[in-house]
Amino acid sequence: PKVCHPFRVDSISVKCKYELTQQLKQLRSESSDTSSIAMDLCKWLLQRKFPSVQQLSTADLAQRQSQSGSTPILLDVRPIEEYSVSHLEGAHRVDMNDTATAAQILAANNYQPGTPVVCYCSIGYRSSALSKAIVAEKLAPSADVFNLQGSLFQWALEERPLVTAKGTATDKVHPYNWIFGMLVPREKRSLQP
Repeated sequence: PKVCHPFRVDSISVKCKYELTQQLKQLRSESSDTSSIAMDLCKWLLQRKFPSVQQLSTADLAQRQSQSGSTPILLDVRPIEEYSVSHLEGAHRVDMNDTATAAQILAANNYQPGTPVVCYCSIGYRSSALSKAIVAEKLAPSADVFNLQGSLFQWALEERPLVTAKGTATDKVHPYNWIFGMLVPREKRSLQP
């Protein structure tokens, strides 16, 4: 079956359009908040685009971070301009297709099988692509590699902690672009650290 491109509705098959319509109807019945519907729709489309990539919820990541033991290795898959505005504390910045840097980060953090590797970006497209590449290049087994579902936007919407490049706490996120920036409230968007 043809996989939906998450941002080009005109290129999807009739079956996929039907599934998309059904998903929208379900989301509308569950929520009256349009930004929540849009975020849920983005997450659904990304799961369709990257079916082999495991998804980790923001709540599950927060729980894993608070537990002692195997701390997840966090890979921020955004350019420096976005990373500088805010990121998860302890995250390492890596470009979307840069598996060589990802391998160096895993080695520097003494990656061992069983250690979660969590990739995130703004909403999950770039991080899903890197997650898939990490598994394809056998840098870590698929059981250890996750995309953070809803990524940084979801994390920020849930008021979870973020830091700037200088290490100070913030509640702002880089909007990526004007379309996806609408997924977060205007007061949470910033182009400056």
